[in-house]
Order: sequence, then C-alpha cells, then structure tokens
Amino acid sequence: MNRIDQAPFVILHGLDGSPRGHWQPWLADALATEGQDVRVPEFPSPNRPDIVEWVLHLHDQLRDAGPGATVIAHSLGAYLWLHYASRPGAIRSGRVLLVAPPGIPEVRNSRRIIHGFQTSLSPERVRSSASEILLVGTHRDPYCKRGFVQTYAQPLRLPFVPLEDTAGHINMDSGYGAWPFALDWALERVHDDGMALLCR
Repeated sequence: MNRIDQAPFVILHGLDGSPRGHWQPWLADALATEGQDVRVPEFPSPNRPDIVEWVLHLHDQLRDAGPGATVIAHSLGAYLWLHYASRPGAIRSGRVLLVAPPGIPEVRNSRRIIHGFQTSLSPERVRSSASEILLVGTHRDPYCKRGFVQTYAQPLRLPFVPLEDTAGHINMDSGYGAWPFALDWALERVHDDGMALLCR
C-alpha cells in the first residue's frame, strides 16, 4: 500500500526518550526509507516529565501533522496519548498503536514524574479520538503489574494483542530493537482479523 501522500506518522517516546537500539528509532528509520513522512517529537524534560508541558507539546505536534496522523506510542508516550485523548479538544488521529502503557499506580507512585497524569480515562473520548486503536502489551510487564488488559483494554474497550511474557516492557531490555510487526502494522500490511481480541 502506498501511503506517501497520506497523513504523517508521529512517534511518541516514553520516560527518558527512546535511545538508539530501541525499536522506535529503528521504526522511524524504516518508515523514512519507505518514503514516509515521520515525525519524532522530543518532549521537554524527558527524564522528569511535566504532564502540562507534554500535553501542550503533543497537541502542537498533532496540530502540525494535521488530522488523521498515525500515532505510534510506547510506554509513558502511550499513556500520554490516552490522557490527551480523554480531554476535550483533542485533535483526532487516524490509526493509533499503543505499546506497553505503564500501570496507573506505577505512574502515580514514580518520584520521577510530576503528578498530574489523569487517572480517570474516558472510554468514549478515547475511542472517538482515532479511527483505529490497537493496544499491544504483555502479561509480565514490570511497569504494569496489574496487566495491560485489565488496566486499559477492558475498561476502555480497546482491541488488544498480547505478546509473549518474555517481551516484558517491549523495549531494549527484552530484545526489542528491530520490530518488524510495528513496521507491518504502520504500513497496513497486517491483515489478520484474528490478531486482536476485542474486549467487550
């Protein structure tokens, strides 16, 4: 499928950013090689995020990208998008891939994060803020101990894909440098209707 003339990709990093060797920089390079418009915003103070600053920065990035941008977010970046999408006035995205969002207690209890991340997410606003949302996680994510299905997929009623438990937080520590699935999903090469289980 040729997406060159379509909306850009916006890749959202998590806490501490996504260093070389992480699957997000690999994905950005792979998409650019395919001729795609790829935006990789660097959020202010990535080591100690301020939710107000991050939300404003995300809004500016999505406004510049235009309605319908494809969003690919990992960890705190995924939680940021959910937080943003739950607010009035969120710019609607196209397809959204949310990978390994951290658990709400883990976010609230982190001394490195300025508290203010919204803990009451709106299922209706989240689902209306994108044309398609897919949640990917594992049942053994050390940063989401309750489980991504119970924390996000079920209450928000989002389609989800569970990876093997050894995938952990789906980052460099669990061997996720190159991640072909992310590229295939981004370029709409994934057509297995049974891939995602819809939580009802």
